[in-house]
Amino acid sequence: MPPASPDLRAADLAEFRRLIEQALDDLADLRDVMAWDSGMAGGPASFLDPLEDALHDLRQRASADDYPFGGDELPFMDIVRKTPTSLLPCKHVLLRIDETHRRGPRGADAPPP
Repeated sequence: MPPASPDLRAADLAEFRRLIEQALDDLADLRDVMAWDSGMAGGPASFLDPLEDALHDLRQRASADDYPFGGDELPFMDIVRKTPTSLLPCKHVLLRIDETHRRGPRGADAPPP
């Protein structure tokens, strides 16, 4: 039997919020680096703007204590899938955010005692 995949989800809403902040910080750093490297074809805004916009919206929605976990994947996941990790080093954080959004925090699906 193959080993189980690690559970990428945040432990709770507070960690989910920290992941969103981490992703926004990482994208700001990436924007600075890409702006410095003027040789980037298409410029950083080609995929950073929609990512940052979606994360700002998600941060606003996650500020409520009753964030509605579950449902479809987040709208930025097409960008995440299409962008190589070499251009999007925080890809793993964005995957954790989406996994938590879709399935809820770890333990949320545990059966009641």
